Amino acid sequence: MNRMKTHQTTKNNHWLTQLDTLKLTLPLALALSLALPFGISSAMAAQSKIDVVVKPDKNNPKIEQVYVKSYKNGRLVEQNISQFKHPHHITTEVGDWLVSDDGRYAMFSHYDYPPNKIVVYDLKNNRRISEFKPEYAGDLRWTGNNLVVLTYGCGTMCGYMRIFNIKGMLLNEIWLSETSYSPDGKYVAMYPGSSMSGSRELRIYRFDPIKGVKQVFNREKFAGIPEEAYISNVKWLSNNRLTAEFEIPYYLLETDENGEIDESNQPKYEKVIQLPK
Repeated sequence: MNRMKTHQTTKNNHWLTQLDTLKLTLPLALALSLALPFGISSAMAAQSKIDVVVKPDKNNPKIEQVYVKSYKNGRLVEQNISQFKHPHHITTEVGDWLVSDDGRYAMFSHYDYPPNKIVVYDLKNNRRISEFKPEYAGDLRWTGNNLVVLTYGCGTMCGYMRIFNIKGMLLNEIWLSETSYSPDGKYVAMYPGSSMSGSRELRIYRFDPIKGVKQVFNREKFAGIPEEAYISNVKWLSNNRLTAEFEIPYYLLETDENGEIDESNQPKYEKVIQLPK
């Protein structure tokens, strides 16, 4: 699960980007559930797309709205899912425009002068589920089981992760370090990422619909790994496994006669971790 990026094509027309694509295409099953007529051929259904776009309100150009474009009764229509009555600043920064992995929900954030708010919309049933104040502005993403994750900073090397359900209820908050999400979006690993963090801890959480997250792994020392080494990267493998990559802090590395560090000859370590199923 990567963060989405927005791509601005015109001043008042912001199209969503999911991963490396320029348009957001939801699953065919969802497109069919959104009233594609029975008589449409399978070829046409396979080509159908559902896009989310931000542009001025048709009746009041001073107000930007969020629209879902989809097929209804055999023709392409736009549905206003924001329904703003007065001007809002709709956030278009990286991470703020998201559709859940299963295509069921859309989420967007906006500033209602001044409170920052998050809106969750049910695309299948065409209704707004919630609008809530997360208290902080930051990066947003969906988990694999449709929880809302907000990460925000609180200073140098300081940050937190908040986990909400789709109704806007805060389920949990944990302190943040470098993060790596599992491909299915159901786990997140937190690790130092830098020798300057002063930490050697690897924490792994499973996203939980009741508690927000449950910690399933926590360790600072690993057999066969020098104590001074820190985790610089995490790579997810299949079957709930991941590889932790370790490096020696640069200030402890050996130098040549000229005082230069030859990183190609510096030791690196790896440890494969199997999570409980």
